[in-house]
Amino acid sequence: MNTPLVDLGSLMLYATQRTPMLPNMGVFQYFASPLSQDELNAEAARIARNPYGLGRKLEKPIVLGARPLWRAHAEPPEVKIGAPIETAAEVAAWVADVVSRRLDPMHGDGWQIAAAPSNGGMYVIITMNHLYGTGRDIVYAVWGPDAYGPIEHVNGFDDDFRHDVRAESADLAGRVWLGVRGIGSLGAKVVNRNGANGSGSKPKDLRARFETFFDKDSSRGNPSARRVATSAVVEAEDWDAAAAQCRGSRVALLTAVTANLVREARRARGGDMHRPLRIIIPVDLADRSSGERADSTLGEIELTSANVMLPGGVAHHKDLKLERDVCRQAFAEARAEVARTGHIPVAPGMVDAMRLLPDAVTTRAVMKVHARFDGGASSMGQVFPEMGRIGDKNAAEFSLLAFPMGADISVTMSECEGNLGLGVVADPSRLGAGPRLSDRLASELEAWGLKASVR
Repeated sequence: MNTPLVDLGSLMLYATQRTPMLPNMGVFQYFASPLSQDELNAEAARIARNPYGLGRKLEKPIVLGARPLWRAHAEPPEVKIGAPIETAAEVAAWVADVVSRRLDPMHGDGWQIAAAPSNGGMYVIITMNHLYGTGRDIVYAVWGPDAYGPIEHVNGFDDDFRHDVRAESADLAGRVWLGVRGIGSLGAKVVNRNGANGSGSKPKDLRARFETFFDKDSSRGNPSARRVATSAVVEAEDWDAAAAQCRGSRVALLTAVTANLVREARRARGGDMHRPLRIIIPVDLADRSSGERADSTLGEIELTSANVMLPGGVAHHKDLKLERDVCRQAFAEARAEVARTGHIPVAPGMVDAMRLLPDAVTTRAVMKVHARFDGGASSMGQVFPEMGRIGDKNAAEFSLLAFPMGADISVTMSECEGNLGLGVVADPSRLGAGPRLSDRLASELEAWGLKASVR
């Protein structure tokens, strides 16, 4: 049985292959002692054997317009150990080269493991394209309890990949029908100011979606194809205490840190300091009450986003009541929109009628919408200790990385065994002149009174 790429995943594939966007995520690890080539190769082989995680590749369909198909692929990419890196500048340069690599599961490697020895220890970075799934689903598939035992092929992966013209034709017909239905729904919403039968999106919702195409910070310029990244580890108790002291929450402080990094980048490049900030925060709508599933990476996306609007100006490190209240309101509005429309937008501003457009046109439209966001923040909650383990060695520190999708900076927070990992990825063309990203993060955390290990 062949498994098609998730609905509208072709947009992300097009962005991967033909735009500066790098729709990736990853794990940033630091080990106090170096790992051998054999240990790293064994970890790559472990990851590659699971088709519900990263052990698969994309095949082009033979029916034009149908979705690409996943097939099992248990051969891991080559693991390269780089030259020793000693200074902070050398670490930053090596990390930038690793996270700037374009990962394409159709025409090359869709994921990678890179390592470099450093002053008696070793940095290891694992990155993968988001085509493999959403963050939480990938984390479970690659590092969850089902990833280390026998792999049960519950969703029909087999080694004998073959095309099914009938299935691909039915897939294409289904996509066209959704697009046609979307055009009809769009027309009904325009004619009926209250939406069909009083439900669905109202004209103001549609107007707001189209207005997003023209709302962008002119000082940012076109995005680059390069990325820079850094990682920090903070004790969870210290983080929560700092947030509570400022009348905030864990997510409110995360949002404030993200906003301040964006403000500093805007100041450094000479942007409009008075322009409001827009922070995008993913909202997970998946029902996990019955537990996680190994094959959830293959299911439809159950993720929407909250639009958090904050004042511009200079960085602040004080009361967090505004961030707390704005985040709560944004989360409630995002969930309410899905409940009202019965539709989970794949991307802000996306409507079903756009399915009939060529991927090139739709991807540009979605990228324009994402470009209005200045930063992204994501709280992954508890993650598995195995994310910081290779073989029998445990990382001294690790954090999750989520790459910005058109924004300047993305900050991801995860918790494990009493520590919070902060992974920051940025487009260097948006940072302006000044300190390295790691130095900016260290200064930001210090300003909140937090003791952190920043790498």
